[in-house]
Amino acid sequence: MYTPLPGSLADRVVAWFRINPEEELLRSDIASKFNCHSNTVEASLATAMANKLINKTRCPETGATIFKVGPNIDQAAPSLPAMNPAKQGKRGGPRKRLPLLDLETIKVRHDVPPPDPAAFQRTAGLYSQLLNKLDKPNASTELPIAYRGAITKAAAKYCKENPSVKLVVRTINENTIGVWRTA
Repeated sequence: MYTPLPGSLADRVVAWFRINPEEELLRSDIASKFNCHSNTVEASLATAMANKLINKTRCPETGATIFKVGPNIDQAAPSLPAMNPAKQGKRGGPRKRLPLLDLETIKVRHDVPPPDPAAFQRTAGLYSQLLNKLDKPNASTELPIAYRGAITKAAAKYCKENPSVKLVVRTINENTIGVWRTA
C-alpha cells in the first residue's frame, strides 16, 4: 500500500486528516496550514488521492475544491516524525543536517579562558613562507588539492599585503593544484 514520503505535503495532510477525520479543507486552507503555494496542492496530493487516502470533491454552492479523508487512510503506514525540509546548500543540493543535541548530556565548564587568537594565525604564516619562495615571475609550485581553499585565501591576503605580487591558484587535476607567480 502507498505511504506518502515522510515530511511531504501529502504526508502532513494525511497525518492532519487522521487527527481530524471529520474536517474538510479547501485548497487555500491547505496552503496556509502547511506553508505551501495553493497552485501546488493538487499536484502534491495527486498520488495520495489516487490511492484514496484523500478525497477531492467540489462544493455544490461555491464550486471550490474540498479535500476530505479518503476511505484508505487507515491502510497507509503511520507517518514518521518528519524533519523540516532541507535547505539548499551554497553549491546546490541539500545541506547536511546536524543531529539534535541531547541537552541533558552536555557539560558546561566554568573558568576556562578562550584560546589565544595568535595560535590560529600560525598556518597563515606557514603559507606566507611558502608564497615567499615564489620569489620571481613564472615561479610555481604544486600542492595537494585539499589545500586549495586555504592556499587561495592565503594567496589573496599575500597579494593584498604585497601589491606588486600577482599569484594565481588553479586546479591541475583531481588531486593537485598549482600556485603560480605571474608578476
